[in-house]
Amino acid sequence: MLPRVMQIRERRLALLIALTAIAWHLCGVFAPPRISGSVKNTEARDFASYHYAAIATKRGQSPYAKTTLDRIAKREGYRSSVHPYLYPPPFLLGVYWSVPIQLPAAFTIHKLMQTLACWIGVWGLIRWWRPMGGPVRETALIALAGSYGMIYGLQMGQANASVFALTMLGLWATERKRQTLGGALVGIACMWKMAPALFVLWWAWKGKWRAALSSVLAAILLSVMTLPIMDLQTQWSFYRDVLPSMASGEYNGLTIRIDMFGNHSLSNLWHQLFPSGENVLSGLARTAASASAVTLLALLGMSMKRTQQNATRTAAQVSLVCLTMILLPVYTYEHHLIWAIPATVVTLTALANGTLSVRWAPCVAFAFVALCFPLPHLKELSTQALAGLPGLAWLVQESKTMALLLLWACCAYISRRPSHS
Repeated sequence: MLPRVMQIRERRLALLIALTAIAWHLCGVFAPPRISGSVKNTEARDFASYHYAAIATKRGQSPYAKTTLDRIAKREGYRSSVHPYLYPPPFLLGVYWSVPIQLPAAFTIHKLMQTLACWIGVWGLIRWWRPMGGPVRETALIALAGSYGMIYGLQMGQANASVFALTMLGLWATERKRQTLGGALVGIACMWKMAPALFVLWWAWKGKWRAALSSVLAAILLSVMTLPIMDLQTQWSFYRDVLPSMASGEYNGLTIRIDMFGNHSLSNLWHQLFPSGENVLSGLARTAASASAVTLLALLGMSMKRTQQNATRTAAQVSLVCLTMILLPVYTYEHHLIWAIPATVVTLTALANGTLSVRWAPCVAFAFVALCFPLPHLKELSTQALAGLPGLAWLVQESKTMALLLLWACCAYISRRPSHS
């Protein structure tokens, strides 16, 4: 009788945790934003780039010319300028619907679509990782509820949630022996944003060539499908001019500083150590960043040696790839931290089911708190409350980068040890 009572209590507690996490998440999504949608403020600024890039393409103009986007934005009257458009040509297929709609209404629709995509991605993650054992559903909902990066991305009008959903569903399908479908979904994600291409290399490392080939073919097919709205020469300009500019931090003319508060990349650390005096990486910083990337990729490969796989190891490896994706670029904004959700789920679940020793608990706790901490409050703490303590202020400033590195170490440890599943 007693074990049955305990099971009922555990289920009720799990349900309470899940409902609380869902309520917290919904409050973050639908509460009034801290920033308005006016020209002078920043809400929807990323979606505005997509929206006006689609309009420019509709008019036969290059979406990669920032002056063109600024001119269209000023004419419409909602923004005085926008960020440069930085994404692969097929990305516009996903936002072309917004062309006949004014920016505020289009942004609202986009936000709802991204919210749904985020839930689909987390649902796929829960279904996929149930064999890990332990409270996967609860930890996934807690990770989602606490992800300030996800909330921030919705306010900015980012598209990370849809890329996240496509990637998670694609990886899940591949693990269920549906490599063609899984590869195609990840290929679509790669043509929305390039970062998930690292999973194609992961598949190649694991010998899943059908999934890798399907990703490449899906990317090619999407590029062909984009030809009716963007000619081959304009598409090629992305790979010739825009994509290479991201290695140095130029990002097609992006004016945001590399060392700004809230850049969570390794390149940002090297840029601070070896400044160039300009908003690009110096030669030393670029060399150090490249060495860091090679080292991180080598460690990633060592963590994925072809030992016997199980659900926990696979989840840890996926999380490692996600974390590597956000540590390597020159810019890692707050909204990119949606990709830290899998690592948060893995580490919290591993602590709960005993795969990860309690000695790791302080690292996981620090990482979780740092990633959940709203960036504006973190900036206020660093620049105002700790203004007289520059060393401590810097540690607070870079706390989310440290959190990512700690999660990376935890997931690497999990991926190389036996588990309960």
